This record gives sequence, structure tokens and C-alpha cells, in this order.
Amino acid sequence: MPYPDFLGIGAMKGGTSWLDANLRTHPKIWMPPWKELKYFEKGMLSREPASNLRRITKFVQPSVRTVFYAHPLWMLKFFCRKKTDAWYASLFSPNKNQICGEISPEYAKLDRETVEHIHALMPNLKILFLLRNPVDRAWSHILWDYCGGDGKHNLGTIDLDSCIRHAESRSSMVRGEYSKTLEVWESAFSKEQIFIGFFEEMRDAPAELLQRIQKFLGVPEYIPESITKKVNETPGPAMPKGLKERLAKLYLTELRNLSNRFGEPTNTWLTDAEQCLQNAG
Repeated sequence: MPYPDFLGIGAMKGGTSWLDANLRTHPKIWMPPWKELKYFEKGMLSREPASNLRRITKFVQPSVRTVFYAHPLWMLKFFCRKKTDAWYASLFSPNKNQICGEISPEYAKLDRETVEHIHALMPNLKILFLLRNPVDRAWSHILWDYCGGDGKHNLGTIDLDSCIRHAESRSSMVRGEYSKTLEVWESAFSKEQIFIGFFEEMRDAPAELLQRIQKFLGVPEYIPESITKKVNETPGPAMPKGLKERLAKLYLTELRNLSNRFGEPTNTWLTDAEQCLQNAG
């Protein structure tokens, strides 16, 4: 049973759905029918089958049923067996001439011990990490949770203080602290094993970004017709001024770190935040 050749760890609302959708169309890439396996997420290693059964009965959605009907044996294996390293490897079944991998944005939050465990299992693993301006990412996360994720809320019923509490929560902050994520993953994997891409590339030059990713993975170039299709986009209004000022201040140090390391487009992210704070007085 093979372990994955690559993992996508990009931050939530940072382009991982686009990455997943375009990689799984490649004839030389095999990916599980269920996106975001989350095996290495904290708590998953000790999770028993029964808890996942309760989870699926509680959170059954049309998308779950669609995958179950198309891949019933795989889904039964996924939900009804104890989660072990051997179980994880059994979820991947590429053909002889294919590579395999998965996209789980939650892996961006893993600690060193877990990343070291991943390296012990897969020392030649390649990591795909897409970065988005953490200020914009936090706002998109709010829109998703309040307007897109559960469909029960809208911004007309959510006040600014609620948005700020969401943005300043540890769950949101850890997703935008890219320097810390890279520090953890680079403690186990070489920089040559980690691909860094940017949301602006996905938005403005998606074919070129996908070509770079495919070259990094060592597969032939293959650009699907759906390359420009937006995936899991949560439409919404512009970010409230007060929230943008709070987020600019919150992420200012991180934006400076990113600017020092990567240059553009992170220079622009930093400039936008500094101008926002200057205008706020």
C-alpha cells in the first residue's frame, strides 16, 4: 500500500479547493474521492470507528451521499475502520504509472511532533502550500462561516464585534500565521520539498501556477478546461473598515516577515496593511 507522494496544506479559504479540483483531473495523479482526509489532524490518530459513524450520521450532506454512492467500498473503509497509519495508506490506490496525494488545509496547523511523524512515514513527500493575504483570508473565513458554511446566517445579523472575535480566535489566527507553519514543516522537510504558491497566481495566472505545480510534482503538463473555474467561492460585501484596521494591526508582524522572505506579492499585502493603519490615524 502506497503512502501519498504529496500533501496540500494550504490555509482554509486560501485556494485549496481550486488546487484539489485541478489536480484530480490529471491522468497521472490519483486522489481519494473524499477531499480533506484530515488523518494527521490533532485527535484523529486515536479516533475509533464508532465516533466517525456518529459524525457521518450527524453531518450527512448531499455531497457525502454523492461520494458514497460513487465509491461505497472506499467510503465504508474510510468511516468504519480504526484510524492507523496502515489504514491511511490503504486509502490510496493509484495505478502503476500514477502518483497520489491529498489536500487537507488543516495540516497547516500541525505541530512539530506530528510533522516529524509524517516525515518518518514519507521522507520523500512533496508539500504544496498556497498563501493568501492573511487579512483577506480571515475575512473570507468569516464570510464562509457566517454566510456559506452552514447557510443559517448572514452578515445582516452579525455585528462587527462578532466578526472581530471570529478573526481573533485561535482557530482563525493559526491559519494565517504562515511563517509559523513553514517553520514547523521546514523543521522536518527540506525547502526543496515544499512548493510555495500565492492566491494572486491562482486568480490572475491559474494555468501558469498549475504548470509550476505539475513540474514540481514531476508529472506532464495537463491544463483542464475548468482551470479558471472558481471553487467554493463565498461571495459577500467588502470587508468592514473597522475589521480591516484590526486585522491589519493583528497581522502586521507576520506580513513583514512574509515580505522579507518572499517579496511580491507579499510586499503588496504589507503595503496595504500599512496604508490602512496610516489612514486610521
